[in-house]
Amino acid sequence: MISTGMIFQFNSDQGMGLIMLSDGETKEFGTHFWIDTENEPAVGQKISYEDNYGIIKIKVLSEEVQPISSSEDINIDNEEDETDDGIKKFSNIDDCISYYIDSGFKLVSDTEEGESRTINLRLYTPTDYGEATIKKVGSEITVFQILNGKKEQLTGNS
Repeated sequence: MISTGMIFQFNSDQGMGLIMLSDGETKEFGTHFWIDTENEPAVGQKISYEDNYGIIKIKVLSEEVQPISSSEDINIDNEEDETDDGIKKFSNIDDCISYYIDSGFKLVSDTEEGESRTINLRLYTPTDYGEATIKKVGSEITVFQILNGKKEQLTGNS
């Protein structure tokens, strides 16, 4: 099976890294899986990930292989419910999760400890990649988002 993805962590000294596939799944990889002779692995590279019965081949995604982008349908910078300082507000955590899922993010984890809840979501399209962390402690919801390498706090309610 061939998937598209992006390298979001890579240590060239160890030759190891992490890839986020378009379905939100993460895969560890080593340079021994790298078959691209023209490019070296690097953070931010869009890649083709082929897993053929355990034989893994990774290379930079060529333009002719890239899937058609659906990112035009993703409205991450929605200005509804924003305060004057541009920080997005959510009335509850379920609205926040729905906002990200409707924007194309995939749920990666949802953990709860006492009054604290942490949700991690990831996004990958041919034009956008990102991660969102939603934290709820008591009644306060805080969201940190990294979108295309830009980190920002999107919400904080009191």
